[in-house]
Amino acid sequence: MEPFRTVLVVCLGLVLFAGSASTQPSIPVDTSLEDVARMQASVARGTVYTSFEVDDNWGTAFQGHISITNYANWIIWDWVLEFDFPHSIDVIWDAEIIEHVGDHYKIAAVQQPWEDGDIAPGERVEFGFIASPGGTVRDPANGTLNGAYVSFHGSTPAPPPLELPDPPLWPMRCFAPYVDVCNWPPFDLVGAARDEGILFQNLAFIVAASPSNGTPSWGGYYTVGSGYMLPEIYAIRSLGGDVMISLGGAAGTVLAAAHDTVASLQDAYQTIIDTYKLSHIDFDIEGAWVADPVTVERRSRAIAALQVDMAAAGRDLYVWYTLPVLPDGLTLDGLNVVQSALNHGVELAGVNIMAMDYGDQAAPNPQGRMGDYAIQAATNLFHQLKILYFNAGIPKTDEELWQMTGITPMIGLNDVITEIFDQPEAVEVFDFACQQNIGLLSFWSLNRDRECPGGPCPNVCPNCSSVPQTPFEFSQIFLPFVR
Repeated sequence: MEPFRTVLVVCLGLVLFAGSASTQPSIPVDTSLEDVARMQASVARGTVYTSFEVDDNWGTAFQGHISITNYANWIIWDWVLEFDFPHSIDVIWDAEIIEHVGDHYKIAAVQQPWEDGDIAPGERVEFGFIASPGGTVRDPANGTLNGAYVSFHGSTPAPPPLELPDPPLWPMRCFAPYVDVCNWPPFDLVGAARDEGILFQNLAFIVAASPSNGTPSWGGYYTVGSGYMLPEIYAIRSLGGDVMISLGGAAGTVLAAAHDTVASLQDAYQTIIDTYKLSHIDFDIEGAWVADPVTVERRSRAIAALQVDMAAAGRDLYVWYTLPVLPDGLTLDGLNVVQSALNHGVELAGVNIMAMDYGDQAAPNPQGRMGDYAIQAATNLFHQLKILYFNAGIPKTDEELWQMTGITPMIGLNDVITEIFDQPEAVEVFDFACQQNIGLLSFWSLNRDRECPGGPCPNVCPNCSSVPQTPFEFSQIFLPFVR
């Protein structure tokens, strides 16, 4: 069984794609000049080359493989190959059968840390299988790749580039839980939207590629330029939902630190917004960054300039700040962050508090009181915002200030393990959020909204809540908040 291979070769000095060698299509070393010319023409048209070969035939069964080469200059996202095949595929490798009805097969990549299921320009993917009966083997027929017709012995037009729909209008009050999209295994956010009705989600986190490289990236792993998360966002918007993207978080280098000018930072933010056609963006400012005056100032100035440019282009941009909180409200550092935004003319959609990890001194005896502490923190945030906006000469009504209030608890076991936000606490916070008509209800994180394998456990886990629950139970408590 030949393992999956991606081959990128430049042959005979002919470059078929502009750019780096990583975007060159694969060309066997014995390719003729005539075939190279044909491939160049394929590139110009934006095609894929799909082939089916029989490697061995034993009569009772045979081994074959199918390869797909992307000769378009755009990525084919999350490839799915469908075809009719009058043979039984009994064993398959480097792909998986996701549907089989009669003679019809639907096959996709197996998601792995090293395999994202996408076919980059010039990339060839290949999977093998053993099928029966052998003897006379018939070719696959009626093939489609992501819905576009393919032949199994030649070039056909590639599936068109993915074009994101425009973002929809968001509800006046919204439930949008965080999703850690860099966690493994990948969370099925599209399934959560489709099957659970969680149509609005906050995707975390975009940071700098490195402390010295300000390229926006997801967790330092996937650059925004690679289009990571585009298919998922496309699918969620197609279902009528949307995403907010969160920048910052507890790990990595914030973009405001990796850029040393306001202009370059603004360009980085604009790249993120344009790539994903965003109308909502979240800045999660915590750890050392919430107390760093240089990055706070640079961020405020860049966002203010960004909003001016967006407004001039007729585009809405709703900016949320997510900040650490104690039961008595924002910390002094958090207040300074908001004050800096107001000083520079940033129009905040709201301030979202991380109602979690207070510590025993700030929140003593937390058992059964985490809902109370979250409500107390949100109420004190309301009063703090009222003072800040009044002093800035931008007085707001109580209704407007509650609309600018967001609450994000950490469901289940918190990092401070004496703090447990369970289902009764969620109901309490939900009732308060509805009563005050706040703007945003969230939690950390959708990845964790399920019981751990084996039941409750004393450890914090990124993929489960550590408390007894049914799947998506916290989401179902918060979902009726959307209006």
